Amino acid sequence: FFFFFKKKKKKKRGGGLLKKKKKGFVHFAGFMASGVAPQFGMWTTDGSEMLIGGLDNSGVIALFTEDLSTSMVISPLDNFMAFNLKKNNSTGDVEYGIMGNVSEVPEDFSISFVVSVFNGGINRAMRQWGSFMLQYYNRDLENSWDRDFTLQYLGYSTDNGAFYYYHTEANKTYQQTIIDVHSYAVNVHVPYRYILLDSWWYYQGYKDGLLNWFIYIYIC
Repeated sequence: FFFFFKKKKKKKRGGGLLKKKKKGFVHFAGFMASGVAPQFGMWTTDGSEMLIGGLDNSGVIALFTEDLSTSMVISPLDNFMAFNLKKNNSTGDVEYGIMGNVSEVPEDFSISFVVSVFNGGINRAMRQWGSFMLQYYNRDLENSWDRDFTLQYLGYSTDNGAFYYYHTEANKTYQQTIIDVHSYAVNVHVPYRYILLDSWWYYQGYKDGLLNWFIYIYIC
């Protein structure tokens, strides 16, 4: 279930991304996959630069030459939630397949990957890769915009960075605080159409993931 992407050692001949140019990588994986802290480094032949993979840190990789003349994007094409990559530090290979904790694979299961090479830098390559994925799945970017309620209307968020993120009014519960927010919005004519209730209201388990759907009584 694995295929291998070797870090080629220098040869006299070669083209495209494998020319004798220094190469780097950006790996969009990990926390919020990862628009927060992507992994990046040099794409070396001896495996000295750590590329993190595994269950929690597998995502889209963009390789690029030092002069940004050529970039390559590697990603799963389907079954995204089953995807896994692993860096073999002894050989310098990057191995792709399904997650290592899978104990049984259903009959007729398959997983596909896409390797795309583009002229230009990382931003252009990622945009072109995104356009390919939209075309492959027959999706329209503008239609997605039209269907997204949160992009069409003003909302109130209690996400990270908001004033009432893990914080309430003095001597009040979260429920009382949110009711007060709504009352204030009505009084000053703020046309909120939705509210985002973040992770403060439920019991959390491993790595702050959802443990159950019961209200966290110490906050609410």
